[in-house]
Amino acid sequence: MSLTADEQKMLEGVWPLDLLEDPIRQPRVVTTAAEFLREVLVCEHLGDFIVLPNGIELLGLSEEEVMPEDLLKVLENSKSVKELLQQFQAAGVLKMWIC
Repeated sequence: MSLTADEQKMLEGVWPLDLLEDPIRQPRVVTTAAEFLREVLVCEHLGDFIVLPNGIELLGLSEEEVMPEDLLKVLENSKSVKELLQQFQAAGVLKMWIC
């Protein structure tokens, strides 16, 4: 991933740029449920990000099946990103989800 000068400026001091630009840290994007399952079940993926766009739908799942109830509740009760983050903070969810 190569960032534009504007993106670098925006992220400087907020996110480690070396992680974003390191080719070893780039996600592997797969396009089918079968590819995703193979990557997760058979391939070496520890420390990697495997991305399946529209994965919930492609795997025949629902948000309720893949997301914790407390997170779903906060998402449903938020009308903006600011409100979402405030609810996360008040519920202590930020501490649980951000390492």
